[in-house]
Amino acid sequence: MPENPAMIGPYACGRGQPLLLIAGPCVIEDEGQTLMIAGRLREIAEELAIGLVFKASFDKANRTSVESYRGRGWTAVWRSCGGSTSRPVCR
Repeated sequence: MPENPAMIGPYACGRGQPLLLIAGPCVIEDEGQTLMIAGRLREIAEELAIGLVFKASFDKANRTSVESYRGRGWTAVWRSCGGSTSRPVCR
């Protein structure tokens, strides 16, 4: 049976816990766009006084075609986004 509440970074998530927004783009395609989305989500979470976990795939392997774009990869994302927000970056 899953542990409840579950810890996600500094947040407790589950039954009886405050609302936690887990949001972000399906796959990271562009550094600027990703940082813009993260910044806007942060603003929204602050306006609503709720927790935020930013989630986006850096390697989207479940594509219909092997020719499809999969993402930038973990190393590129870590270098680009790791220190640019005040939110935890999880791998």
